[in-house]
Amino acid sequence: MKQLALLLCLLLSLALLTSCESTLLAGPSRLIEESSTDLTGISSTLAARDTTTRTDDRVCALFYRYGSEAFLAPEFHLITRTSSQSFETALIQSWITGPLSGELQPLLPPGVRLLSTSMQGRTLFVTFSRDIMGSYLDEPVDWQEHDFWRAESPLRRTLCMEGLVATITENCDVDQVQVLVDRTSLGSLRLQQNYFLDDSEDDVLTGPMTRTSEHLLTSERAMERILDLWMLQDWERLYTCILSRDPNNGMDRPLYADFVARMESLPVLTGANLSEASMSLDGSTATFSADTHMILSGGIAMDAEGRIFRLTRDQGIWKISLDHLTSWMEVFLP
Repeated sequence: MKQLALLLCLLLSLALLTSCESTLLAGPSRLIEESSTDLTGISSTLAARDTTTRTDDRVCALFYRYGSEAFLAPEFHLITRTSSQSFETALIQSWITGPLSGELQPLLPPGVRLLSTSMQGRTLFVTFSRDIMGSYLDEPVDWQEHDFWRAESPLRRTLCMEGLVATITENCDVDQVQVLVDRTSLGSLRLQQNYFLDDSEDDVLTGPMTRTSEHLLTSERAMERILDLWMLQDWERLYTCILSRDPNNGMDRPLYADFVARMESLPVLTGANLSEASMSLDGSTATFSADTHMILSGGIAMDAEGRIFRLTRDQGIWKISLDHLTSWMEVFLP
């Protein structure tokens, strides 16, 4: 009897062990299968999300106003777009956001929105909200009554459109830009010519605009400006043209008072005839030679030919180190 009971216990234990083994074998298999299903679902979701948010990054030159000067200078931005957004749209959206450098000024009045872009041949059509026809925050209503604003207000609008066209043509395969403005009234959406404050009638419309270099701060124009400011002894504006750190010796730009003292200790520059620029391979420096005329202490006039000036591109803006500006002249000091 005891043997029978022992046999039944052994059989029951064997059955339980077999059941557990089956469960253990089947369990991981189900876990792997379920995990595989979940991961497949997650992978599909991520793949779809990646398709939606896939980006295209490109470093581009965006043009803004250089301080309060009548010049446009580039600033380099990383333009990122999604697959659902055209590159032209991403580019102009970034341009609207404005510059990062405190030396550059945005070009648009407040509130302007980009509504659409479309390409037809080699013309890009850009539609802005009607805010583009508005005034700038600091612009007086009676701007025509002030000498400064009679020049400044039209200049701002000219620089704005030239900056837009320069930004687009610099980075896109485009020859011209047609600006459109969203309006509720019937008729053409083309930008009205009186946007430029030239007293045109409302029915006079702008055509496609092409790139112009009139206000671009090229290396040649930057060098001419530096020499002009020197001859005018406009030390405050000339000081902004000096590199904050000399790339050759690592010396910081002197304090403004020390800079003025140094400039006023030199002979008086009265003329300069510049050569064309020679650009470095990477485009970071531009070297000029100039035949100069100056007045030494005691009123003695002297010519110095073949003086070398080298500009360096500092975050898109051409500047010069103080040594490159003055060292050639310091040899004439008593």
